[in-house]
Amino acid sequence: MTLTDAQGQFVPLAAREEYMSRLSDDLQASLRSGDLFAPYSGCQYLLMVLGASSENAAVIAGRIHTRFMSRVAPDAGLLLRYDVYPMGELPLQPKG
Repeated sequence: MTLTDAQGQFVPLAAREEYMSRLSDDLQASLRSGDLFAPYSGCQYLLMVLGASSENAAVIAGRIHTRFMSRVAPDAGLLLRYDVYPMGELPLQPKG
């Protein structure tokens, strides 16, 4: 999940800590106990929703997005983007 301003730029440093803290709280409240999240950059979190299909992962991300945006002032000019990348099993390597 990436938090940006309306122009797609990272949120100014003065407000970044507060918004990222709010997002962290929303992630904690929205994810299942086995799911993981970690800071990826100053305005990003990486999430791992274990055992979820791409469709279910998008539903989870949408739920987080809705929760976060409902707690931010409408005129804050923030965007919360997310991408879903499925992680399949690694192919078996021949022993040799």
